[in-house]
Amino acid sequence: MISGGRWTTNSASDVANVIATCKSNKLICLLENHDTTGYGEASGAYSLSSAADYWISIKSALQGQERYVMVNIGNEPYGNSTIANWTNDTKNAVTKLRNAGLDHVLVVDAPNWGQDNGGVMKNNAASVQAADPRHNLLFSVHMYSQYSSASTITSYIDTFKNNNLPPTAGTLYPILMRLTDQRLLETGWEPSDEPGRPPRHIYRLTTEGATLARQRLAARTTSSAPITQTRPAGGLA
Repeated sequence: MISGGRWTTNSASDVANVIATCKSNKLICLLENHDTTGYGEASGAYSLSSAADYWISIKSALQGQERYVMVNIGNEPYGNSTIANWTNDTKNAVTKLRNAGLDHVLVVDAPNWGQDNGGVMKNNAASVQAADPRHNLLFSVHMYSQYSSASTITSYIDTFKNNNLPPTAGTLYPILMRLTDQRLLETGWEPSDEPGRPPRHIYRLTTEGATLARQRLAARTTSSAPITQTRPAGGLA
């Protein structure tokens, strides 16, 4: 979703249509505000407080959908500067949303362009969760660049699990890494166009990966069994 910072605003009716599409396909809808990306470094990026104001402005589309919708307050809400503000800014945004009557599962992204290089989210997640009167937050880290080994990923996630906190890897990178280890993908690096942002992994299928993909696609095309999607009974708790 876009709140009008760098791109055209998504209206409440836009959001309602997205939610309806998700529900018709039996999907849980994860909405996120992209205007916060790289706040403090990226020109025009919105603060978490402004992102919260956007969600409140379209709450007519959100209320009553708590079983089917999760709200990511803001994507990658800090670059690599002023990341110490992440904790209080996240608490304040959560409080603002709860006071406005938004009772959804709230997803909070890590600073450092989502990577949490300095461990700010990891070290303060417990206090942020405690500040939510519903204790219903999901902590999202974007595992690219520095997450180049399985041990790094496991160590980070275990810190949350050991403190009874729910983490999520908000990217496909762990899956892509496994496919690379299986020699189904080859990988390289691409510099970012945005100053201060880390380089991105780029991937392409190997010969073996392309062969497997064609085989799986052919099997899916010729299969007579319907493809089904599932969600928790009754939606989200």
